[in-house]
Amino acid sequence: MQMTNQTTTATAPTTAAHLVLAHNDQARREPSELRTSTTIFIPEFRFSSLSEAVAKLNKRAAKLGVEPIVLRATGAKELRDFSTIIHDPESGRDNTREEKVEAIEIEISGVSPKLDGWQFAASIDPVSEGVNVLNKSPLFTLEIPKRFRACTQDCDHCKATRNRKNTYVLHNADSGDWKQVGTSCLKDFLGHKDIHAITDSAAIFLAFAHLVEEYSEFEGSCGRREITTDLKRLLIATYNIIAEFGFTSNGAARNDTTGRLCPTADRVTNVIFSSNNTAARNFAEKFSAETPENVSAAEACIEWVRTIALDIDNDYLANLAAVFVQDYVTGKRFGLAVSALTAHRRHLEQIVARERQAEKLNEFVGTVGERVVLNGLTVVKQIELENDFGKSTLVLLEDAQGRAFKWFSSSCPFSQSDTGKTFDIKATIKGHDEFKGRNQTSLSRAKIVDPNAKKPAKFNKAGYKVEGITPSVDGATCHVYAEHKPGTALEAGSELEIEGVKHTILAVTYAGVVARGNTSYIYQIAQMPEAGGMIISI
Repeated sequence: MQMTNQTTTATAPTTAAHLVLAHNDQARREPSELRTSTTIFIPEFRFSSLSEAVAKLNKRAAKLGVEPIVLRATGAKELRDFSTIIHDPESGRDNTREEKVEAIEIEISGVSPKLDGWQFAASIDPVSEGVNVLNKSPLFTLEIPKRFRACTQDCDHCKATRNRKNTYVLHNADSGDWKQVGTSCLKDFLGHKDIHAITDSAAIFLAFAHLVEEYSEFEGSCGRREITTDLKRLLIATYNIIAEFGFTSNGAARNDTTGRLCPTADRVTNVIFSSNNTAARNFAEKFSAETPENVSAAEACIEWVRTIALDIDNDYLANLAAVFVQDYVTGKRFGLAVSALTAHRRHLEQIVARERQAEKLNEFVGTVGERVVLNGLTVVKQIELENDFGKSTLVLLEDAQGRAFKWFSSSCPFSQSDTGKTFDIKATIKGHDEFKGRNQTSLSRAKIVDPNAKKPAKFNKAGYKVEGITPSVDGATCHVYAEHKPGTALEAGSELEIEGVKHTILAVTYAGVVARGNTSYIYQIAQMPEAGGMIISI
């Protein structure tokens, strides 16, 4: 199908409720704060059916006073992998056929459906008795009460208790009331005759909320039953895939412009449900193999997730906990289950970080205005900043005891590769600040101290300083380079003091005038002194 950015509309009354395949004048007149939007890639061959579904919904929405869904093809296209899972009834296996299809980007925007003051908030997807996954609409902005995560599939309208596949959470913006209503009761509860318009409206908005739903899935089926697998087996395969390829979320793969990223969930699915060809079988065997490490990681992950409260104030963790109530997982929840290992790793890293943080000294260093040398400062983070005065870098550092330092530099000497490295820093203590309960010593006029750099020589009481020593060709004598203040030059036969040891001068060579009227001389002495500390060979 050839896609363009042109506007197309379905035949419908000229109201705000007809299908729009681009932003039309009516959409522009609607308050922007009421409309939300998202973009998805869908297989191009599914665009027609999606358009028909939205057109049908918006025709019905015109009668119900529901705001239209605005659907726009952005013109962006790319090739995507498409999997067709074919169920073989004889072997009982699900075989996968892979092919490339053209995908197009679709922008969807709209206002969450509201009927007689009641607004769709979410659908309740039961995992087991009293454990639910909430599929919240992105067009609904309020926080949904936690009780709906643990409720049974009852209906607040008919009060009848029976096995329901889905129920809906509704919210009344005027009264603030929340209701859980079954599909068949929506008509009576909302007082509308067209039950299909009501359920289709909720279903389409919730499908757009989750990009893995029907229209955005790059997967098909033929004679396919609902696929399930053992939770531990799924995590073992996930561990092996991440060890080989790293973790790639569905979102990261969708946003990858190179087309090279493959979602981890897709790779794991290919392990669990491999096709009959040799390459696919070998791939599945390799990445389903159990080891003590991946079994331990899977068991630890399951144990951790099952400690998460189902009513936690985190939608992702609450849904994850709901999925892990059972020892198996269904295909539509694979993506969520696969992400658990990465979430568990982050949880363990946070524990280690908190333990390290607890061991750090939370105290200031130095006195304001003092010039100090700080040994062993590690570059923790570099943050690029820009304001009216130009660009600068905020450098965050820590010493070996965990004390925190910060330095705003307009000419930062560090590169990003220096993060994590340790340096000796000479700086002025600018101030003592606090950030999120952490004491920070603020630095200014900071510079890196090179431990291998030549240390500057100092004038002694006699008025000269030795700046370098070099041996003669025969090695029997050496030349000493010295700078003298006016009137302090030495003559042959006198003694030259180097690091507390006096040496007889054999010959003197005048080397010229240097800064501040000082003069430079080269002295020849009988032997090479043990030059260390302030003295270097040149």
